[in-house]
Amino acid sequence: MMMKQKQNNPILRFSDFKDKWKLDKLKNIVKINQGLQISISNRFTEYVENSYFYITNEFLKSGTKKKYYIQNPPASVICTKNDILMTRTGNTGEVVTDVEGAFHNNFFKIAYPSYINKVFLVSFLKKQSTQIQILRYAGASTIPDLNHSDFYRLELSYPEVEEQQKISSFLSSVVTKIEQLSKKKTLLEQYKKGMMQKLFSQQIRFKDDQGNEFPDWEEKKLKAIARIFDGTHQTP
Repeated sequence: MMMKQKQNNPILRFSDFKDKWKLDKLKNIVKINQGLQISISNRFTEYVENSYFYITNEFLKSGTKKKYYIQNPPASVICTKNDILMTRTGNTGEVVTDVEGAFHNNFFKIAYPSYINKVFLVSFLKKQSTQIQILRYAGASTIPDLNHSDFYRLELSYPEVEEQQKISSFLSSVVTKIEQLSKKKTLLEQYKKGMMQKLFSQQIRFKDDQGNEFPDWEEKKLKAIARIFDGTHQTP
């Protein structure tokens, strides 16, 4: 047992923590419950009295504008921003958090104890090795389906909550940095696209090293200045 506990400790670790990490099955740590399936005829496309945003797989699609609401769902299928949801079928293993509403039957809600940090648990669920295991348990059928017992088979290695919080804070700062760089990349790509349009339409033109205008552009058909190959021979 001591040997197994020693192997649970990560190679990279903050120097102010020395305690050994624990290893346990998720069935001994968290509790899950499945969502509620509501027919389309009983859903609303706008908020109505006593209704909740209905979290479905449609919500996970990038750029989707479609929203559903359902009235008076049971408390067991209502989630807050502090809760963790995970898809159990279809796109099995996708983790959703920081969302409020009532969740569909395709989701598990994962209730975690106070000694487990939310970001730490989310990071574990999103980890590549965890995702591979989830998909293996879900099966190789056309529509993978993860059941309760297989989810509970997953094993979590974790330190005391103070170390979890420090790890989570570090990971959150990395995510923030990635988001900032991604936004900067998008803005630079938009800038490049705009400049290319202006350059090739000659709205903007450069000058030579002496400050003189370059000669006027020529317009020719591509066949006069280039040869085209399809991988086997030259196209006439």
